Amino acid sequence: MNSKLFIFILLVALVSSIEDDEEASLKLLGSYNIDYNSAVKDEYSRIIVEDRTDEVSVQLGILATYFRVLKKLVAWGMEENGFEHQYPTPEYDFDLNIGTECKKGLEICLDTIISNISEIQPWILQDNIELDELALTKIIDNQRLGMEISASQILCYLTNSRIKAFEHIPYCAYRIQPLGSRTMVWTGKTFSFDKIIDEFVGKPFECATESFCPDPCCSRIPSVVRSSPKYAPLCKMNTCQKKSSCLLKHFENDDLSKLRLNRFNINCGCDKPGTIYRPDIGKCVHHNPCTKQSLCREYGQECLNTATGYKCVCQLGFFRNGSNSCAHLKLSASAYHGFSFSESMEEL
Repeated sequence: MNSKLFIFILLVALVSSIEDDEEASLKLLGSYNIDYNSAVKDEYSRIIVEDRTDEVSVQLGILATYFRVLKKLVAWGMEENGFEHQYPTPEYDFDLNIGTECKKGLEICLDTIISNISEIQPWILQDNIELDELALTKIIDNQRLGMEISASQILCYLTNSRIKAFEHIPYCAYRIQPLGSRTMVWTGKTFSFDKIIDEFVGKPFECATESFCPDPCCSRIPSVVRSSPKYAPLCKMNTCQKKSSCLLKHFENDDLSKLRLNRFNINCGCDKPGTIYRPDIGKCVHHNPCTKQSLCREYGQECLNTATGYKCVCQLGFFRNGSNSCAHLKLSASAYHGFSFSESMEEL
């Protein structure tokens, strides 16, 4: 066979293979939808009934600690930045194996991720490793960063979907400590025996969000550091005039396909009542809160949009009674029956 023809056929096959993988990735990413969330929630309900929540918590605690460290230290791209604040661009290929296994259920997902990580980073199950930057930089590499980023994105998606298993997870105090403080020791495989379940830190879902999700608002670093030349490119998504007002609402960032592309719905908050932040125009605009069906749901009420918010008023035919609820207006019969009823034609 002609060598040029062989190379051409090989290139065509390679391009076709890449396109097939991209199509499979897009299809798999699109399948993470509300039905999947419901399935995972149902699975965790069974785990609660079977009294196996500690086992899941330990796995999540180990993974959360690992990703808190990894996001800070791992290098990617020309600038060799971590992915604390945004995922690498252009994005790594989505790991089809991790994605497919995680679609089967929460426990299978956690088992698969831990198994994959322990193969390339065996220290995750080793004891007595100091959690300082110098030691971990030597043992963390980006050999299979695509797998780890895919796993992080799925775990972030599950966190933002508010799967209850992610609400309170252990070992949240384990992290790289500031310079000059006491170095914490990674207890590795003994995590699963010690079960330090009472070591919860922060508000519900706070630890999981910090561990698995990026922080494009750069809210977890001081403002002085955030404005430094090193962090400025990483914090460019925070376009809020008041940088500290930047926040990401979980229910507006639970689309796995968009998370991978760093398409975050950032909300800057608004000081003026009755307004909402529009990220597409970067301004606060008047908002009609009455579009929310959860408002003014008591009997006989309806929502009235106002300049500063909303009011719950009584519908036509109702009045607000002494108990501050809406009650039917009661119409009584009139004592006067009218001329035609009280007079007879003969009397005219």
